[in-house]
Amino acid sequence: MRRYVILAVLLLVSLSLALGDVSVDRQMPSPIEVGHDVNISLKFTSSTNIDAFDVVEFIPHGWAISNWTVYGYNKNSVVLEVMKTYTYKGKIRTAYHWSFRDGLSAGSEAMLVYTLKPKDVGSQEFVTVLTYPGGFNANTTIMSVLPSKGVIFCGNGVCELGETSNNCPQDCPKLQIKVFDITPILTILSILGVAAVVIALIYYLSKHFKRHIRRTNAVEDIRAFLKLGLARGYTLREMINALHGEGIDTKFIQEISKDLKKLESGNKKVPPEAKVIKEIKRVINNLSAEDIDSLYKELGIKKIDEENMK
Repeated sequence: MRRYVILAVLLLVSLSLALGDVSVDRQMPSPIEVGHDVNISLKFTSSTNIDAFDVVEFIPHGWAISNWTVYGYNKNSVVLEVMKTYTYKGKIRTAYHWSFRDGLSAGSEAMLVYTLKPKDVGSQEFVTVLTYPGGFNANTTIMSVLPSKGVIFCGNGVCELGETSNNCPQDCPKLQIKVFDITPILTILSILGVAAVVIALIYYLSKHFKRHIRRTNAVEDIRAFLKLGLARGYTLREMINALHGEGIDTKFIQEISKDLKKLESGNKKVPPEAKVIKEIKRVINNLSAEDIDSLYKELGIKKIDEENMK
């Protein structure tokens, strides 16, 4: 609705061919410091009787009038409408439209005074368009706005105390902090850690399995040689005694050969120092002390120091 009212006012301006008898004169200080309140007055003078008139004040876009009043006129007969964004003469502005409904008598004056606070430095344009039955008048004034030392000015390129990236991104842009993403490194380290554990586990199991195989094969080899000795006619006791004489633990030999008793034939053919004893000794000598201890645990044998029992 406001846009259409202002359009109607401007249409009257464009259609009117004669300058009327009502003039508008603006008074305002210049230069002015940004951030400070400033009072601007518009004086209307009429040389003839008019029933009503309208005033549209175009101020810089984004600025706002904080309060206004009239002198020499009944304020209750004045209606204000605001268009915060309006394009006029190729510029985006903020428009304030006052409708004076009681008109003016010949030779009388009225004054509109409003207050605003400049937001931007530089040369700022103010345009007033006054329309009335039979004519129009316009006034353009440039306000020079300077930076203020006592007031924070957003837009001067300096991030001052009180300015932040939220309330003044022009002066205080947000810092682009590049955070180094360590996720890929952690992922690689995790994979390497898991791989190291798996490799260590495989190495341990492989080593343990190889020892187990070696001990199992040694036991089977010894049993095979014992069977060979039994087949040649030696008794288990004779071979155990012979092995004991070679420094072999008899308890161990007794345990792994206890089910071979039935193979004894009693037919002696060769002396007990023959190849059987030599091969058994070689197999046992290839076992480490750790292998022997592990075999004892696996076979459930309690190792006895026979020398100390004597």
